Amino acid sequence: MSSDSKSSKSGDRRRILASWIGPSLLLLPLSAGCNVLDALPLATATATVSEEFTTGSSPKIVVETFNGAIDVSDGRDDEVVVEVTKRASGLDHETAEANLDSIEVTMVQKENSIHIVAKSVGHFQGNSGAAVVIAAPKAARLQLRSRNGHIVCEGMRGGIDATTSNGRCEFVDSQGEIDVVTGNGAIEIEATDARVDAHTSNGRIVFRGSLSTDKEHRFETSNGQIELALPAESRFHFEGSTSNGRIHCDFPITSEGRESRRRLIGAVGENPTTSIIASTSNASINIRKAGPTKD
Repeated sequence: MSSDSKSSKSGDRRRILASWIGPSLLLLPLSAGCNVLDALPLATATATVSEEFTTGSSPKIVVETFNGAIDVSDGRDDEVVVEVTKRASGLDHETAEANLDSIEVTMVQKENSIHIVAKSVGHFQGNSGAAVVIAAPKAARLQLRSRNGHIVCEGMRGGIDATTSNGRCEFVDSQGEIDVVTGNGAIEIEATDARVDAHTSNGRIVFRGSLSTDKEHRFETSNGQIELALPAESRFHFEGSTSNGRIHCDFPITSEGRESRRRLIGAVGENPTTSIIASTSNASINIRKAGPTKD
């Protein structure tokens, strides 16, 4: 192809773009790998898909979504209600509406297990995603996955396994096993008699409540503060470390080996069977007394 022909096609492309977005954005490069639409004020369309499922008191619920939040709260003891809101963008509202068809939502129940999946099945320029809201029995067992979105659970007691690549994770009035991983976001947990394994690459970790006895609990972040507020009568073995920060413990602790501001290993109370491991690379670790537990 001649250089004149290439120049002519490049000019045609710029004239078409000018009719869409005006001349002010034509300074954007059109080289390979640059999506001009990423910089445009696009129209957005949404659509909601809903389902209700009859279940037992402790169903297993699996959620997989992308670019959207997952929000689970306690509802009736024999029912799971699901709403999935799809979101897509386009140069205009009509195009955005059409792009919603590129998001596939499936909800399948097999016996006492429900699998909810939202995924992109087409290719289009612009942003898309799906947010999931669920009301379920308190004792539901949850397996939650979002490729980019925050995860929130309230009043759930059957165990939570949650992973997101980019977003905060928040658990309120929880109980039981809580396994949570986020690549970039804070983790906040309020729970009673919980077994916790919490990891984030960039964000603080906060726990308030009581931890299960005879269990090991982990709180790990690469860049963020760790705050644990535990009942005054708690007994536990503690191992904490930070590369750039301090460790403070309100509880009287019997140190094992050399104690320093950045590393602490020891026991709180006599013959503790609970183990807490906390580590961060660039912040402090604080273990505080939260007062006696309530009956």
